[in-house]
Amino acid sequence: NNNKTPFTNKLELNQKIPIPIANGEGRYFVDDETLNQLKKNNQIVFSYENKVNGSVSQIAGVCNSDGNVVGMMPHPERAAEKAINQIDHKPSSLIFESLVETVGMKN
Repeated sequence: NNNKTPFTNKLELNQKIPIPIANGEGRYFVDDETLNQLKKNNQIVFSYENKVNGSVSQIAGVCNSDGNVVGMMPHPERAAEKAINQIDHKPSSLIFESLVETVGMKN
């Protein structure tokens, strides 16, 4: 997955991070041509480890061609603190740390 975006630059390439999901019926869908383009352009940012909801290629998040806009189905904000969710919040907090670091570099 892509770790070169402002959202993922503190993550290791293909790092597994526990993030709560609450999609219910939601899942990512694209046609084969778009999927191939996303793969070719390294625009798949997050993937589910398992087939949890029927998303094409287990895609959990994608970015635009510039890498500065990311859309994702999982909810890292629900793992921000142990008071909210008992999973290890440190890995998913790297998404927020990446953003803070990126914004800080631009000021």
